Amino acid sequence: MSKDSRAGYYEKAFRDLEEFNVNTWNWAAFFFGIVWMLYRKMYLYAVIAGCTFTSCIFVLDATGMKKCSIDAISLLLVIAFQLYLGACGNLLYYDTVKAKIHKGYHLLNRYCPTSLASFLFAEGFFVVWIAEIVSRFIQIQKTVKCEVNTETIRA
Repeated sequence: MSKDSRAGYYEKAFRDLEEFNVNTWNWAAFFFGIVWMLYRKMYLYAVIAGCTFTSCIFVLDATGMKKCSIDAISLLLVIAFQLYLGACGNLLYYDTVKAKIHKGYHLLNRYCPTSLASFLFAEGFFVVWIAEIVSRFIQIQKTVKCEVNTETIRA
């Protein structure tokens, strides 16, 4: 997708918000979540979302639940968040852009609405997060197999 077509997409989405008060679905926000927020320089939203997820995981872990239950609840939280971002991503980005225009960011010569460095950092974080989920899943599978083998041996 070229830069012009992306600008056209957001121009149409913002016009729909202003004129018709209609929010449109954002596939990039849905699929990439926090990575999309960092790429669009929505740092405050990204930090709040990251801290919320992290604190939810710590609270769930502190309750003494089984790891597989924590992973299932974490997955449900992520899916709910992704659905929310898909539905409300354009509105969040619109509010961010309006605030930056109000502050005069658009008048700066070197201002760019996206950040490649933030995107690459977030991608690295995303890969580590996925690797941790896969690692937990493998640990759960090994634990289940060990429990079954122990019961079989005792019988």
